[in-house]
Amino acid sequence: MIGKSPLNRITLELAASRKVCTALTDISLSPKQLSSRQLFLFLYALRCREHFGSIVLLLENQSYNSALALRRVLYETFLRGMWISHCATAEEIERARKANFKHKFPNNKSKLEEALKGSLDERALNNENKFYKLGSGFIHSGLHETAMYALPTHPKVAEHLSRTVRRELKHATLRVLHIFLEYYLSLMKAIRDGGHHGIDTPEAIIATASSIQNLGNHYRAEIRDGNQAD
Repeated sequence: MIGKSPLNRITLELAASRKVCTALTDISLSPKQLSSRQLFLFLYALRCREHFGSIVLLLENQSYNSALALRRVLYETFLRGMWISHCATAEEIERARKANFKHKFPNNKSKLEEALKGSLDERALNNENKFYKLGSGFIHSGLHETAMYALPTHPKVAEHLSRTVRRELKHATLRVLHIFLEYYLSLMKAIRDGGHHGIDTPEAIIATASSIQNLGNHYRAEIRDGNQAD
């Protein structure tokens, strides 16, 4: 039986995120017959999945600092994908497609978030903002962040590390689930409107969207049950 030490609790919750990672990796995706907006969102969903898989793998190998650096990168990727889905004009999308995928986004995170306020959960944005500055330190190798978890076996360090990793792993998992569901919902909207929806049948698209929703519900329940058991 796994003990209840802080670092063992990371292992317990990491298993739940690994299940999500495996399930999302098993989804067959194709860029064929997509509109430009769908294609851009598709690419951001793929990149989020790549970052998420790397975070899970790094944590499984106890590379905590590298995983936390990628955590912020994943959020920035998620944010741009959601901006493409909800905020980019048809003209911006078309210009980017004609310019070989080159596009200048709003020049800071706050402007992206402000544009998405009506589309993203406010609590999720608040949670991201709490980590963003710390995440910058992990990306740019700040001295404070470099020293923070240098001795992960020290009891106080282990407790802080456990709390941080468990929290940020949960948010990373929810962000990748969110952008995958966003992509499939965009295909469902296109089906409703008679537009491009890729090469999958409407039935397959609806089934995949439902499976992602179920995956998210199961993940939340598993995390909630694990927290109650602590």
